[in-house]
Amino acid sequence: MIRTQKNGNDTSISVIIPAYNAEKTIVASLDSVKNQTVIPNFYEVIVVDDGSTDKTLNLVNEYFYNNTELHGAIISQKNAGVSAARNAGIYAAKGVWISLLDSDDVLHPRKNEIILDFIAANMDAEFIGGNLTDAKTKIPFLGVLPDVKKIKPIELLIKWVPQTSTIMLKKSVFELVGGYDIEMKYAEDGDLYLKIAEKYNYYVLQKKLASFGPENQKFMFGDSGLSGNLRGMFQGNMQILRHALQRKTIHIGQYIIFVFWNAIKYMRRVIITKVRKNIL
Repeated sequence: MIRTQKNGNDTSISVIIPAYNAEKTIVASLDSVKNQTVIPNFYEVIVVDDGSTDKTLNLVNEYFYNNTELHGAIISQKNAGVSAARNAGIYAAKGVWISLLDSDDVLHPRKNEIILDFIAANMDAEFIGGNLTDAKTKIPFLGVLPDVKKIKPIELLIKWVPQTSTIMLKKSVFELVGGYDIEMKYAEDGDLYLKIAEKYNYYVLQKKLASFGPENQKFMFGDSGLSGNLRGMFQGNMQILRHALQRKTIHIGQYIIFVFWNAIKYMRRVIITKVRKNIL
């Protein structure tokens, strides 16, 4: 049963879904937005159609026509990439909180409930994320994270957490750090996360807040999409490190250490991907 959260506009939520040729998955994503256990007083979903050439736009229009309670909106743009699409949606959003969702993922039915309860108990929270699977989040050298972890920038550079579709963040924080860097083709999420963690309260919960959609059963890396380009992701991480050094988030010694760390991760992923493809 859907309950209405009566905490005023401070818990208003805008769900942002960038979509490119997502006709097979977009309806499931929208269903997961609609079927939340808690709906705040203001709740909207913005789909940014990034130049789709399939039936994505028609399906979204039909869905919003049949589900007016969602306060759905569509932004159509020429294909410009996921970062530009997310920027367009978030800057157009009216909610205080931005809930991110990829068009081939689905929200956990209690994502709103879990995060709004956390916000009510932790008024300093400005960025919250969780898990994409039932597995607990681990960071190398730190081990399994506690139920609630306030993440430091240096910890993010060891492992990027959380996954995008689990995140809810304040729109004002997104705007203050300048949004996604549309010049970055790979690892743009990590670049944004690090800029936020440097200045704002960045929390990771040991809660499953989203999952892969039924048509999106893939590995976390080396499979398909942008994350499938391992070399591109490595180069994107190198760009993040250069940005962090320029902002003095890390010093030159740490920069060198993290360059080697990312090189080791890259080579490990290449080996795992080759073994996986030979097995499958």
